[in-house]
Amino acid sequence: MTNEIQDSIKDQIKQRLLDPLIGIIILSTISYNWKLISILLFDQKPIIERINYIESVFFSKPEDYLFHFGFPLLFSTIWFLLYPYLRHFTSIYYTWSFLRTEKTKRDITNRINNMSRLDFLEEIYQKLQSIEQPLIRFYQLNKGDQNTYIIIKCNSAEIGDWISNSENIGKLAFQNKDKTIWATGIVVEKFLNGYVLVQTSGELPWAIAGISIGKTPSGPLDYFLSSYPGKMTLEKANSNRESQLVGSSFINSENVFFKINLRVSREAIK
Repeated sequence: MTNEIQDSIKDQIKQRLLDPLIGIIILSTISYNWKLISILLFDQKPIIERINYIESVFFSKPEDYLFHFGFPLLFSTIWFLLYPYLRHFTSIYYTWSFLRTEKTKRDITNRINNMSRLDFLEEIYQKLQSIEQPLIRFYQLNKGDQNTYIIIKCNSAEIGDWISNSENIGKLAFQNKDKTIWATGIVVEKFLNGYVLVQTSGELPWAIAGISIGKTPSGPLDYFLSSYPGKMTLEKANSNRESQLVGSSFINSENVFFKINLRVSREAIK
């Protein structure tokens, strides 16, 4: 019988503590009166002295009871009344934000699905054009030179390759008896998605220009477009009477550089 009474009391206390209003009142009261609760529970003095100290310091005047218990009760009541509305508006905002995100995803998906590949590539190209000049200017300032550059797409190009620019689509330049694609510049940087930074004039280190040659020249030498795609050579093409000079090596302060000098020459027919 005694155990049943104890269990019943415990259940009643538990239900009261789980009640939203009673719970927030208890938490507010504890938070607001943490000093006197700490003294009451953790001070080493006898309990009678602690109670007398609390009464003399915290409840010396009748209005102190209102101060220590009235304000927590007032705050708890306001919070209890406003909380459903706050939760409701929070739920509305979350739902609105979620629906807006989902709509944006659907719009992008529908746009990609309904857009032809050509239109999609054209849009990407327009975006690339809008950032081309800032990228080139940044590269110039970073390298400290006044060379000229273009950005084009060429999936097969590597740094050091000579490529041609045909309607902003790059092709590896070469020259043989069957076909000739004149060089527009040399690849000096690679970006994502097949885009490359092409230097079309000026000077650059031999470490980049001479990748296809391998051997470092000991003096000034002229180099011509090779029959191998993207490469240069010391020999003029003998497949026909036209050849393209791509540039010359030179030495400056014991360092080897390369000066771009794109020029197509034609030998006189004898």
